[in-house]
Amino acid sequence: AVTSVQESLKTKPSSSHCVIKILAKDGIMKDQRLAKEVISLLPGIVTESVNDTNHAPVIEALFHSLETPPLEQQAFGALLRYKDALTDKYNLEYYTRSVPDKQRKLFGILCKGCEDKEFVVNGRKAPDGRSFAIIPNTTINRLIDKTIRSTRGEGSDMLRDDIESSKHLDLLVPYLKSFLTFLTGFMDDANVKVVNNILEVVIILLKRLKQDMKRHQKLVIKMLMTVSTDSKLVTKKLLYENIKMIMTNSNTQEVVDELFEYVGNKNSRVREDVLNLISFSLLTFPSSDFDLEDISQGAASLLTDAKRRVRQAALECISITAQCLGNQKLQVFYDYVCHMEKKERTFFLSLSVYYPIYNN
Repeated sequence: AVTSVQESLKTKPSSSHCVIKILAKDGIMKDQRLAKEVISLLPGIVTESVNDTNHAPVIEALFHSLETPPLEQQAFGALLRYKDALTDKYNLEYYTRSVPDKQRKLFGILCKGCEDKEFVVNGRKAPDGRSFAIIPNTTINRLIDKTIRSTRGEGSDMLRDDIESSKHLDLLVPYLKSFLTFLTGFMDDANVKVVNNILEVVIILLKRLKQDMKRHQKLVIKMLMTVSTDSKLVTKKLLYENIKMIMTNSNTQEVVDELFEYVGNKNSRVREDVLNLISFSLLTFPSSDFDLEDISQGAASLLTDAKRRVRQAALECISITAQCLGNQKLQVFYDYVCHMEKKERTFFLSLSVYYPIYNN
């Protein structure tokens, strides 16, 4: 049924309004059991024409369902997903103009009191259902098992396989923010297998949902910065592959700027990782993609860090950028380091920067 709807929208976009009307009338308003399934798929099932059609029939049906137990929570979640999905002129607020005041006020009260908690797993989920539109609850139940490490490992294997083999990954789009938030809770899991599988899941999403993941870039980087690179070499390799994929899909300097937001982190491991990831990106992408002066000064600010490994990572990063700066800009940067040396009253700072640069 999902394939039929999506193929119809692809081959004949003009049929989109008819599809929306049928989903509202026969899918939501007629049968509660069917309504529950249809609501869980919205708006993912119509992403092909999310900004090219009139969603009023479905949105009005969802507002009506806010007053129809037991559909109220599912309808509220679908409306929140519509709110995220409709970003053009015709957003959710535009469609609410034709909704009765009582239902509009009810939605406002629900928004103040709670949010779409699809990613919050309270206890175990019904095994015959699905979470995030495409993930079987049997997978979720194994993944959230806090007692047995091997069960979480099996759950992460199943999750990776579910995502990799899914033919309808676009159904996940409306739930993407919730799904990524859910995955964040496993990035520091004691079972390395779980962390590695979650990192592989993120890579698959970055490859197959490029534009949608780009909208959640800050959240993805926040996820990655919680991964400990002190553990396994495989974990570090997967982390670097994620960063490379993000930079390939986006603007490299923009990603670097977002990484620099974590240089003030209390955890020295995070500060070191930021510098190492930036050094990796400088060696991977053309120097013309970066603001080298900005990166140099950002790295220089960590030359006086309390941790030796962070200072070493900062020197390595500066050595790489210095090779591309040119003599004039390099002198300006060196003057900046000398000024910082006087300001911070640190001895031999300028010499520690000078020798690695001019010996290369």
